[in-house]
Amino acid sequence: MNANLRGHLLLAGTFMLAFVACSGGANPGGTMPPTGITDHGKANATLTITIPRRSGTGTSSSNSRGTASVRPDYISTNTQSMSIAIDGGTPQDFGLTNTSPGCSGTGSATLCTITVAAPVGTGETWAFALYSTTNETGTPLSLDTETPITIAAGVANNLGPYTLNPVVHSYSVAWSAAPSFTADSSSSGTIVLTVKDPSAATIIGPGSYETSAGSPVTFSLSDNLPNSAPFTTTSQSYALSFTGGSASAPASATPSNVITVAYGGLSVPATTFYVNDSATIQATNSTSVSEPAVLGAPVLTATCANSSDLCSNGTTGTPASISLVTGGDTATLVPSEPGWTDAPYSQAFTQSANTCTGGTAGSTMTGSTPTWTLTANTGNNPGTCSVSFEDSASLAQTVTANASYTYTSVIVH
Repeated sequence: MNANLRGHLLLAGTFMLAFVACSGGANPGGTMPPTGITDHGKANATLTITIPRRSGTGTSSSNSRGTASVRPDYISTNTQSMSIAIDGGTPQDFGLTNTSPGCSGTGSATLCTITVAAPVGTGETWAFALYSTTNETGTPLSLDTETPITIAAGVANNLGPYTLNPVVHSYSVAWSAAPSFTADSSSSGTIVLTVKDPSAATIIGPGSYETSAGSPVTFSLSDNLPNSAPFTTTSQSYALSFTGGSASAPASATPSNVITVAYGGLSVPATTFYVNDSATIQATNSTSVSEPAVLGAPVLTATCANSSDLCSNGTTGTPASISLVTGGDTATLVPSEPGWTDAPYSQAFTQSANTCTGGTAGSTMTGSTPTWTLTANTGNNPGTCSVSFEDSASLAQTVTANASYTYTSVIVH
């Protein structure tokens, strides 16, 4: 969820603390302290925080951006309390519900003004943690540590703005719309990464993803395409690639984590795209999207050298049929496939099956991509031949030529 944390006279969404040196120590109940010089090197610092809600109950398990004025500092709509620890000391705890001291609200937002006991001095470290419970327990929803902070006596201390970092609890990916990739045609699709905090609120806003211990979390993309390093942009060897500057999803919790999948047109097998996190918050490859095979339709072209021979070009499911008449007659075979053999891919077919027999029993096959030559035997025996061509083992698309040879060069004396 997105919300706004703000100090005095600041725009919505900024996280800024306004400190005023004053008499007395901590006032965790949220009452505004009188101004003045503090005793014992302490100042009372005031902080205003707004948590957007989606219902009149003051909390919500739904996802919301709050109001139109929301800026991108991350505060979950399910926030109910906050702790602030200064220089590793005992955290000061504050309730953040409509009924908490110093708080009021409607169904759409809760506004709280709290007072923090702040030592006067330089180089302080402040650690903030927001929770979905009312007593600052459980897994934090967002975190921030700021240092060095300097608090001076007798003046207003305006600090910040600061960005709260969302805590990652779970995530998932899905196509934003079903992609339509076609072999031999460049196109693209988008994958949306949805990340949720420990209260199941969807994280929206910048700030770096973190674990509950404050360690950074990044997301990486991988795939099951064979014989290819992930995310290469060379379309001749790799058809599907991710764009956006790197192989990692954005480190920031942008309003929508959209990953563009650019398709270069090369035929590829069925592909699964995995998203993993650096902290193993979810098991490896636990969230993914899949795309069916993107294939062209292979064809086999046959050309006979002799006019008396019979060649017919085949299509998918209807292999080429060849009938050679005289020993030594030839047929030229050229298998092709959109998105495979044509430029700029220029991939090869292989001869995957050949039942032709040579010598006096049948015919012979010679050549390689892009052209094979079938030659009828020169003896007096008829022959048959069945030859299959395959684009690749991973795609496993084949075309087949069936040939026969009948010896007719009989000289009658």
